[in-house]
Amino acid sequence: MKTLTFLFSFIALSFSALSQQTTNLVIFSDQGEPFYAFVNSVKQNENAMSNVKITDLPSEMARIRIVFEDESLGTLDRNFMLQFGHEITARIMQNRKGQYVLRPFGEPVPISAAPVVADQPVIIYHAEPATAEPTPARPTNIPVADEEVVQTTVVVTEGERPARPAGQGASIGINVDGVGISMDVNIHDETGSMSSTTTTTTTTTTRQPATRPQPVDPVVVEEEVVEPLVPGYSGPIGCSGFLMSDSQFEQAKKTISNQTFEDNKITVAKQISASNCLTTSQVKELLPLFTFEDSKLDFAKHAYDRTHDIGNYWMLNDSFTFSSSVDDLNRFIQSRR
Repeated sequence: MKTLTFLFSFIALSFSALSQQTTNLVIFSDQGEPFYAFVNSVKQNENAMSNVKITDLPSEMARIRIVFEDESLGTLDRNFMLQFGHEITARIMQNRKGQYVLRPFGEPVPISAAPVVADQPVIIYHAEPATAEPTPARPTNIPVADEEVVQTTVVVTEGERPARPAGQGASIGINVDGVGISMDVNIHDETGSMSSTTTTTTTTTTRQPATRPQPVDPVVVEEEVVEPLVPGYSGPIGCSGFLMSDSQFEQAKKTISNQTFEDNKITVAKQISASNCLTTSQVKELLPLFTFEDSKLDFAKHAYDRTHDIGNYWMLNDSFTFSSSVDDLNRFIQSRR
């Protein structure tokens, strides 16, 4: 009995550990617009849907592309932050400008506690596209060379003929322009009877085109051009998730500023950066909210891995009063590379 209990416990722990290494993603459209979901450039749903759950994603970062069934609505293409062991929900909606956007919806929910929605399609993530057997190209007959075809017709006309005595017969053969005629004439002196055999051979030469399969032009797939999250930036990337919008960032600054104590400001700032990707310019705007040099340096180090354009991190140098702080930050950056 103890052995069975241990075995079931081991199996349960194994499934639990496995689920911690994957994540689920739910995508739904606010107004019910059907769409196709591409995860890391691979189409997940073969039929357009307005609500779909994709399970067993093996990474905490995914490139999501939404292609609407109604082509006039355009496409959405964004990086999306996920969390192992949790189910993340993304919402397709229109912003104030009437543009379609893909935004996180609600809070991450542990997979074990994720709600089950009736009639919601569930798709297991696949990293390779589902391919059907290729249909061979139908060859098109085109003339390539003349081929000579010879047709021969033989017509034989034969009358009754007795055995021919030697020396009493004649044979004539004629061939003109592909038409062969042979004639055998026999005369019998005693009976006066005559029999003849006439063989006509007709040779007809015609020309017809031979055929060969017409080569099929190769299919050229244009590589999708992904717009950079920071316009004009092409350097190393730290965080590739959603960047905070201007309104979200202003709200974050206000929340940090409303904190009375420095420690609380640091805590709130780290909470914000842990859930969002920042740009170097946004980090630079947050540093003056801290009073002490050590607090600025502490947050700058924390935000480095949560910043998209880390190649621009040198822009923070003039945010510090002491050169030792700049040197300390530079040593930290070198250690992260």
